[in-house]
Amino acid sequence: MANNIYPIKTEHSNELHKGILASIPIFIGYIPVAITFGLLAKATGLTLLESFLFSALVFAGASQFMALQLMSLGVAHLQIIAITFIMNFRHFLMSSYLSTLFPTHEHHWLPFISFGITDESFAYFSTQKQNQ
Repeated sequence: MANNIYPIKTEHSNELHKGILASIPIFIGYIPVAITFGLLAKATGLTLLESFLFSALVFAGASQFMALQLMSLGVAHLQIIAITFIMNFRHFLMSSYLSTLFPTHEHHWLPFISFGITDESFAYFSTQKQNQ
């Protein structure tokens, strides 16, 4: 009978494995959206670097497509930012709800986690049974 002298590492490895498995369907769903965004961004005139930065910093599919359309129409950047903020206000509500699912000692991770909240990840996490 083998003794596990690293129980914490095993526990974290198991959680990481479960997280990776849970993210596969979400990741697969992002592939066609990412390809479509890339094609539209190129058609709008964005460079590869601008498209990458846009996706990395905005990280909200519907807002990205809306912003591309507004950019192609010549709308001012400040107006696009304001409209994007209003459109993404739902993320504050989603973040507020999901923050209640984290133990208090883990609240230091919330700013990082809230950046990655999407409609898909919110749907997944809000429907999972909570471990008591």
